[in-house]
Amino acid sequence: MTVKNTKLLIIDDEADIRDMLADIFTDEGYQVSRAAHSEQALSLLKEVNPDLIILDIWLENSDMDGMEILQYLKKSEYKNTPVLMISGHGNIEMAVKAMKTGAYDFIEKPFKIDHILLTAERAAEQGLLKKENEKLRQQSHHSGNRFKTKSPALLSLYKGIEDHVDSDARVLIEGERGTGKTKLAHYIHDTSSRKKSDCHTFHAADLNNAQIASFFDDKKYANSTIIIEELHMMPHIEQQSLLRCLNQQKTGEVKPRFICTSSICMKECVTHEDFSSALYDRLAVLKWRMPSLRERVEDFSDLVAELSANVSRELMVPSPQFSPDLMRALKDQDWPVNIRQLKVTVEWLLIRNMAESANLGLLTMQDYDAIHSVDSIADGEKSMADGEIHQEDWLSMSLKDARERFEIYYLTHILEQFKGSISQMATHVDMERTALHRKLKSMGIRYNQDQDDDIEYFTTAIAVGEKA
Repeated sequence: MTVKNTKLLIIDDEADIRDMLADIFTDEGYQVSRAAHSEQALSLLKEVNPDLIILDIWLENSDMDGMEILQYLKKSEYKNTPVLMISGHGNIEMAVKAMKTGAYDFIEKPFKIDHILLTAERAAEQGLLKKENEKLRQQSHHSGNRFKTKSPALLSLYKGIEDHVDSDARVLIEGERGTGKTKLAHYIHDTSSRKKSDCHTFHAADLNNAQIASFFDDKKYANSTIIIEELHMMPHIEQQSLLRCLNQQKTGEVKPRFICTSSICMKECVTHEDFSSALYDRLAVLKWRMPSLRERVEDFSDLVAELSANVSRELMVPSPQFSPDLMRALKDQDWPVNIRQLKVTVEWLLIRNMAESANLGLLTMQDYDAIHSVDSIADGEKSMADGEIHQEDWLSMSLKDARERFEIYYLTHILEQFKGSISQMATHVDMERTALHRKLKSMGIRYNQDQDDDIEYFTTAIAVGEKA
């Protein structure tokens, strides 16, 4: 910000002082507004939104004196606007009080022009930095729970949320599994008037009557946001308990705001009498639908890149490139579990790429075909756990468990490929032999250790997820 862009508000009851300061700062390129008393000053605050305020401590014929205006400013949306306090009857005690209240500096009249200009410039610069830091903090906080999107469906959804940003109404978010409904719920909280309060997340099936009662009795939940996932799974008894608490809530009471999610249509649940119609009416005051991945084709490439970057950070490896044929194959797939399923696939692709050094840093159709056949061992007849492991089973695992299962599968087949030769296997997987011995032992992969490098035969005892 240059001086020419600085909006200055001068608040002083003496017309001569106001005019003199206005002339000085106008000559320097400031955009100057003037107020003689608190009522005029408060009106100009909203109109001008100043970058800097010069405020006299003593204001005659004013509802609020300078110190009271300062106290108001520091508790309002203008708390980051720097204030220079001026006075012709100042003393050390008054200056200390002003500084403790939040004034940038205290200047006694008569003041030197060079001094007040330099102080004003520094104050304005500090104010700008505070505003920019706050803006970046808010953007970072909000964007963390906002999907980057080019999709008309999702952009329309965000527009609807922004139109109701000042509303404290309860919200129901519906959408297919894995679309990001809980993330959207957090975004709604982050942009609401409750954004500085806590946000608590619960699964509907886990709630009990005591927990529900605490939402309304425990002070820690007052003014917070409570997210209830998969609302359709709330038992009937708990439905009645929540409905009763909502009905008993008194007008004007500060209570939590509820944002609920569901992967099935709640209206159908009400129709089939699986969910209380009265509770539905109270919780679905605002209703949003999270679009599926199929409805966000414009976002697919960006989503893959974002998920790849996130997983790469977690695995502490460089983010790989996706070959064009692999990207086309991913786009052509049906994703019934949406972003959640796509994320698991990206995780598996990266884990596979880490294990295969031939194409390190480049993900290809070979990687994709490999992870789709990972449910069988060697000839496809013997499963990893005496039974097929399908894609939906992988989706139910944590990344840690999925990675461990893949490592068992991978190391078992490398061991078979080199006919039990730990030396050759260690070279191939780029591990020290002693470290590889420990790894195989910890994963329950047994082999004939007596012959070490000349093993002719080995056996495996693999119960996936089970340590020998």
